[in-house]
Amino acid sequence: MPVASTVFFYNHFSLFTLPKENRTTMSPKVSVIIPAYNAALFIEDAINSVLGQYYIGPIEILVVDDGSSDHTKKVVSEMSCRYPHIIPLSNERKKGPSGARNTGLLSASGNYIAFLDADDIWLPDHLESGVRFLEANDNADIVFFNFDIAEMETKKRISDWFTERQFAKKLKTRELGDRFHLIVDDMFNALLTESFIHLQSMIIRKEALGELLFNEDIQRSEDRDFAIRLYAGSNARFAFQNRVTGIYFRHQNSLSSRSIENALFYSLDHIAIFSDYLSDYSLDDKTAAKLREMIFEKYMSVSYNYRKLTNHKMALAFLFRSLKYKIGFSQLLELLKIVVSFVNQQKIHGKGRH
Repeated sequence: MPVASTVFFYNHFSLFTLPKENRTTMSPKVSVIIPAYNAALFIEDAINSVLGQYYIGPIEILVVDDGSSDHTKKVVSEMSCRYPHIIPLSNERKKGPSGARNTGLLSASGNYIAFLDADDIWLPDHLESGVRFLEANDNADIVFFNFDIAEMETKKRISDWFTERQFAKKLKTRELGDRFHLIVDDMFNALLTESFIHLQSMIIRKEALGELLFNEDIQRSEDRDFAIRLYAGSNARFAFQNRVTGIYFRHQNSLSSRSIENALFYSLDHIAIFSDYLSDYSLDDKTAAKLREMIFEKYMSVSYNYRKLTNHKMALAFLFRSLKYKIGFSQLLELLKIVVSFVNQQKIHGKGRH
């Protein structure tokens, strides 16, 4: 797939090979987990991209419905009748992608685990490349790849994941051949600084997971949290190759991720997971100080966003909570802004009553 292309169309009938019926049981089994919520329009493309993998070993495709109200279940059920290794499941845990993925994880029987979102696709060599690498390299537990980012509606290429990230230029790595790199740097601090691993690009040895599950109390940043816990809790070793093996489709409505509400929810999730890291792991003083600074910044961000939403009570509450981590001029300035915003709101309401 030419990276320089500005417009391209992905048609699974031409891009992917026919499903492989004669897969050998001599190769390791891969469990592919696909959470699905109201994905009837694109779930077939995602599943077809798994069916069309070059990998010749056994694959089970665990499609976990998260309470869809469209005909996602029907589409998946019909496909499972044709391909018995498609296994429809229902999320019986907490609603959301993390609960759905955990349902899949607890049902997975493969030697390797891979995740794919219901509205994205893999290129045909994704699993074969990752499993072949991990089988040949015992010093890595997880491998991840690059992927293209495209608009769902137009199929126009926007960028690729690695181009939008800085990690490959900053992390210490050891080359393992064929452009694969083993990360030998501090992944904990690296992932705190930048969320550079996307879940759908990872292939994971199941034994490296242990008892690890996704945090079902957060709705955002679950990719980063999962990767951090793999590293910090399981001592997992990560490798990567800068080669595109998938396409992430960005929906038009997902562009609102920059909205105040989404920024607020991201910050709230970050406060929760960063606070957990402080209590769950024995961190050196520098890393602990970095986390406390990040929590402080997130508290300030939440206060700012609540102020923008004219919820002054919550803005004040989170501003005061930030005092636990730092006391400085920025809090006084934010307090003045909250007061000014509140006064202006009262004036507007006063005019509306006359």
